[in-house]
Amino acid sequence: TSGQELRDIVRGLVLDRFREIRMKGEGGGEVMEQLNRAESEIEHELSSSSLYAHRLALQQVLNRQSNDLMRGMSKSGIDESWGAVGKKRFMDSAGFYLRTSESTVSGAGDGLFVEGDVMAGTVIGYFPGLVWLAEHLKTKEGIGKVKDDKHFQTMMRFDECIIDSRPYLSLPHPVNPLALCHYINHPPPHSKPNVLSLPLDFNLEGEEDWEDIQKFIPNEYALEPSLLGTVDRTSVMLGMVVMATRDIYEGEEVFVNYRFNPKAEGLPEWYVKVEDGEDEMRWA
Repeated sequence: TSGQELRDIVRGLVLDRFREIRMKGEGGGEVMEQLNRAESEIEHELSSSSLYAHRLALQQVLNRQSNDLMRGMSKSGIDESWGAVGKKRFMDSAGFYLRTSESTVSGAGDGLFVEGDVMAGTVIGYFPGLVWLAEHLKTKEGIGKVKDDKHFQTMMRFDECIIDSRPYLSLPHPVNPLALCHYINHPPPHSKPNVLSLPLDFNLEGEEDWEDIQKFIPNEYALEPSLLGTVDRTSVMLGMVVMATRDIYEGEEVFVNYRFNPKAEGLPEWYVKVEDGEDEMRWA
């Protein structure tokens, strides 16, 4: 595993706890006091835990938020028409929505924007697409399917699975209205990302309405896992989500660190590092 994976796990857990404290009105009125409390609680809980326990804790957090979002989609009546009534019902439930529009970054094409306000620590969207498992990327066929990503529409998880969103670019209305994260751009110079990408293993165990929410999972396997494959059988699908790392307000564009391999050849001219050492740790 990379050191960056552990950093992301801890950051995701702290942000989620920070969100819970703020939503409950606990921890005093000062935001920094609430954040410090969240960090102290998570540090204490993870102090004697293994990496596996860290990963499991994050998955529980992400699935809780994700299942709540998909349940809200189901109850709001959002369907392929994306009617205004369904959208309003979902916004009343979640407090936000996503839309694509011309990016504020010159020459970047479309970008992703928030409607409504989002609290730090909130899962706001999904990367849709075909899931290429690491076991299938060891073949020439698998590698050939995901290379030549000229528009940066693929995302690699820490377990080396790849989410290929390119087949979803032609869909007028994805099944999940928050499955638009393949439109997120890298921050321009002198800017910072406002979301963190995290791997999600969709788990619907214990959800009584699992049939209603499962249809909003925006991923499918490119090739089925083998019996001896690497997929946790308690998960119905693998994917990726993004979590807000700060409060995001109405009309703001969403940015994520692409974390390109600094040793790769031919990095685009527009790519700038946004976090010292983060790219290096990701590929260490």
